[in-house]
Amino acid sequence: MVFGFHASEFETDDVALRVGFADGENSKHYFIMQREENSIEETFPDLGNIYIERDDQCWGGYGGINQISFNRNSLIIYVNEEMANQMGGYDTIKITFSIDDLQFQQLQNVLRKVMQNYEDRLNLTD
Repeated sequence: MVFGFHASEFETDDVALRVGFADGENSKHYFIMQREENSIEETFPDLGNIYIERDDQCWGGYGGINQISFNRNSLIIYVNEEMANQMGGYDTIKITFSIDDLQFQQLQNVLRKVMQNYEDRLNLTD
């Protein structure tokens, strides 16, 4: 099952290694993805040092990411069965957005840092 929304807002933090999306100021939907700060050089089975969350902390957890696709208009995260259960039964999280070139570059740069040493699970397209 796919959980998706259109984000009108986003944030990047290249120090905390976090990207976040929301569907507006009083967000009904949001998504965050963050690398555990003490594990930048480490790799864990199942990407266990990357935290993802949708809409509430009860719909989040570490690891379980199979693949990430990122392009000018969307971020799609495919998760394994265990993480899908943690995400409320959703095995795909799809966020669409409209961003300019500078914003795209910012998102791409931080996403690369979050996914350092997991490049084989990250599909970036312009």
